Amino acid sequence: MLTLAEADAASANPRCGSTLTHSVKLTANMICRTSDRLDVGRSGITVNLNGHTIKAPGGPSSYDGIYNDGYGRVTIENGTIRNFEDGIFEQATHGSKILEATVHGSGEAGIPLRVLTGRRHQARRRLRHPARHLSLRNFAVNVSDSVANHNLIYGLYDYVSAATVSRVTASSNDDYGFYVEYPVADTTLGPYTIENSTASDNSYAGFYVYNNAPPHSAYQADLFGNRADDNADYGFYAEYWAKGRQNHATGNSVSNCYRPPRCG
Repeated sequence: MLTLAEADAASANPRCGSTLTHSVKLTANMICRTSDRLDVGRSGITVNLNGHTIKAPGGPSSYDGIYNDGYGRVTIENGTIRNFEDGIFEQATHGSKILEATVHGSGEAGIPLRVLTGRRHQARRRLRHPARHLSLRNFAVNVSDSVANHNLIYGLYDYVSAATVSRVTASSNDDYGFYVEYPVADTTLGPYTIENSTASDNSYAGFYVYNNAPPHSAYQADLFGNRADDNADYGFYAEYWAKGRQNHATGNSVSNCYRPPRCG
């Protein structure tokens, strides 16, 4: 990987394959080849796409458009990511934000959020046994005013996070609009929340909450003011009862609202 010098960050686009150690603001679109992406390499930086697009040249590649593994307080904003395996990948971060981003054509997920620690083999082990001992309050991601459409599995995928998802549209994805597993209701950060968001025309479910638990558990999600229309199976699905109000769903083939309360 290349290291991006401070002067380059201020004056020009980073190169595909760069590790970003300073904030960047794109000046033009970027086409990155199969093995290239932008890696976040420092906490506290901003990746401002400035209305531009980062794109893989063909179908979904095997890498991510922007990849952040473990760096906190990172902002990714204001642009489009197309045709990568994952569009904007966040793992083991805290206090980070994704703002006004559009992600299309991903081979797996438009915006995957995974709160895992340690090396990759440790992360895989924890996928089989959820990490009950993690200090999850150190990990929070806010995603707002963004779009995740036309991805091959998920619009937004989240595994074990304390997050706020607000004003996000996830439509026409091949399985799920929003897939949230082990949503963390943290006593310091507050509950996992999806609010004022829309999921429509997804090939399985609009909003899918899995491995949550009954009230007063560490794993619970709140859904407020969301809309789920014309999904192939479920509009809203929660494995156990999820908290909610003012959610609306119509035209979903199996069930408009399965367990989120106050859903009309």
